[in-house]
Amino acid sequence: MILVGLSHTHSTGFRTRPFLHHPNAMASQRIDQYSVIQNHHIKQNFHLFTNFLKNLNSHFDTIFHANFERIMYLIYNSIWHANLLLLGDQVKAFFFFHIRRKSVLHCFCSANKCTDINDFIFAFKLAFWNIANKHNCNLASIDSISHNNPIIDNIIQKTHPSSVTPFAFYFYNFKKSASVPNHDCLLIL
Repeated sequence: MILVGLSHTHSTGFRTRPFLHHPNAMASQRIDQYSVIQNHHIKQNFHLFTNFLKNLNSHFDTIFHANFERIMYLIYNSIWHANLLLLGDQVKAFFFFHIRRKSVLHCFCSANKCTDINDFIFAFKLAFWNIANKHNCNLASIDSISHNNPIIDNIIQKTHPSSVTPFAFYFYNFKKSASVPNHDCLLIL
């Protein structure tokens, strides 16, 4: 039996200093019509996230996620940091982070339905800034999976990565004839 990886991707590391500053007021006007829901407010809005996730099939070839109770537990206990970008009561994007080694803020997945990619990137920076400042993170790590590639491309325009580490996802008892392109794969595990 030949084992085929689900998705081959890489994690890009950055020092946060070159891009970690509060998004300026002029740029924040770009998402004034949106609201950002952070970890501590996800509890009363978790149903918005689950509805959004259930309707993402047309945006990804492959979606794997932990059960909703597990995701809720990880968010409520601040093991994962989740941010939702809302337009009215509709989720337009989400970002999932966790902190590694007490100083690395790692974005392991995102999903975007914003009509303007710049709104999505700005919302990521705002979410990242809030979490990184609260937890004194001086390094960023972003997996090139799901909708994270435009974020990585935007940051690379301003600073060079400090590391790029290739990796792949393999699952036992899962058979696919070929790997899924990293941008077509959403994993919330």
